[in-house]
Amino acid sequence: IVISALIFGIIHFNLAQGLHAFLIGLLLGWLYSKTGSILPGFVFHWVNNTVAYLMFNLMPQMNDGKLIDFFHGNDRMMYGGLFFSLCIFVPSLLQLIGRMPKGNK
Repeated sequence: IVISALIFGIIHFNLAQGLHAFLIGLLLGWLYSKTGSILPGFVFHWVNNTVAYLMFNLMPQMNDGKLIDFFHGNDRMMYGGLFFSLCIFVPSLLQLIGRMPKGNK
């Protein structure tokens, strides 16, 4: 998984996207190892790329911006957004782990 994630990161040809792709590659590899199917990884990758595409095209002025720019420079709103994102992500991840088949995979 680590080697394939590293290759996935390298083929993006820049550090920022490469690091993100490496982390996503680890998640995608883990999903495959747990489910035995490429479908969850395929859906996750499609959603990730679709969100990036839409943001780039709907907000072209933000294509080199920082996360805080989405919150109009307000630190409190940014940290609140991150917190509430984790409130969705963590239970979702726990549900995914709980629903995966148990065993050697």
